Amino acid sequence: MAETAVTAASDRRHDLAVLRLTGATRAQALRLRAAEALTAVALGALLGLLVTALTLRRRTT
Repeated sequence: MAETAVTAASDRRHDLAVLRLTGATRAQALRLRAAEALTAVALGALLGLLVTALTLRRRTT
């Protein structure tokens, strides 16, 4: 699991370096990372709510 996290972080560093080399400012790269993180959290929360709702619905019927 730790190896996967290290690999993902390394890939992200490469992606951000490419963004910077193509002209993105640090602020733009930071906003992109924040937007990606917010999207991942929102999707995870939505999926968690959906699974919970389906689980509770099955228990009550």
